[in-house]
Amino acid sequence: MFKQKWTSVLIVLVGVVWIGIAAQSFTTLNVRQYHGKTRIPQLTAALDANFAQLAATGNPTFAAITGTDKLSVQSEIAGASAGHIIKNTYETDATSSGTQAGLIIKAYDETNTVHNGGEFAGLYINVKNYSDPIAGGETALITAHNYGSGGLYQVIDYGVVLYGDLREGVKLTGGTSEYALSCVDQTITIAEFEGSNGETISNVTDGQWALSGTLTAPALTPVIDATTSRVITSADYGKVIMLSSTNSIAVTLPANGAAAGSWVDVMTGAGSDDNTVPTISAATADTLVGPGDQDLDSVTWGSGHRIGAYAKFISDGSFWHVHNLGGTTMTYTD
Repeated sequence: MFKQKWTSVLIVLVGVVWIGIAAQSFTTLNVRQYHGKTRIPQLTAALDANFAQLAATGNPTFAAITGTDKLSVQSEIAGASAGHIIKNTYETDATSSGTQAGLIIKAYDETNTVHNGGEFAGLYINVKNYSDPIAGGETALITAHNYGSGGLYQVIDYGVVLYGDLREGVKLTGGTSEYALSCVDQTITIAEFEGSNGETISNVTDGQWALSGTLTAPALTPVIDATTSRVITSADYGKVIMLSSTNSIAVTLPANGAAAGSWVDVMTGAGSDDNTVPTISAATADTLVGPGDQDLDSVTWGSGHRIGAYAKFISDGSFWHVHNLGGTTMTYTD
């Protein structure tokens, strides 16, 4: 009786997973499923060993499935919401703990495994899209759906959870995207983004963003120059030139025609005094734009106005404009 029971079990296993089974179809719960060939040599070998042990002792040990061959399932599937299905139904009134999932995938290294380039991942998905969907259909590498909410169904806490140490949470690479992240088809009830300390960025009104917390502007990049001659280049855009020589200093702006909005600041820095005499000149005479004057040659600060001197130079796309910001009196020269 015992031997017959195990024989029945193994026959069922062989019938469910068989090597080289011809393509066939069958109907289950009104869903037509098409099954192609499934090749698992290790499972075949394990079943053969168990059959042999069953014949000899009546007590198979179910040999482990090992090896390097891949599981390959090939089939032709069509219809609505079609695809291979892995479904795990948890028992009524059963208590579960730890991670519960319909599918758990593990990719473990063994000692001294070497990954020579390429990628090492727990899950790799490759989609071939030869024909774009019609009638408003969309394509996706991964689509995850909440079966339902309300009534018997509970709201799911998170769409995606990434746990553990990561260099980057999400990375887009190797192509182009119209948007890195889109919330346009979702109703957001609190905020679109939440920071690590609870700060939020939210679209409170269409076309307007609200920020909770304090937005800290980045510090200006300083360039300390103790020489008596400085030619500003495009490498200095977005920086502040701090002049510290206690002598006359000749500063020349970049050529006209810099991209509109390009800017550079010039100031007297640490170690400077009233003997620090910077003169900032346009690369082309009579082209510097100042207050009420559009053909300046240069600007400077007179005695008593050099300590704390500060000026910003901004390109309008054709010419440079000067703005005196230090609170000291600037001298303009045509």
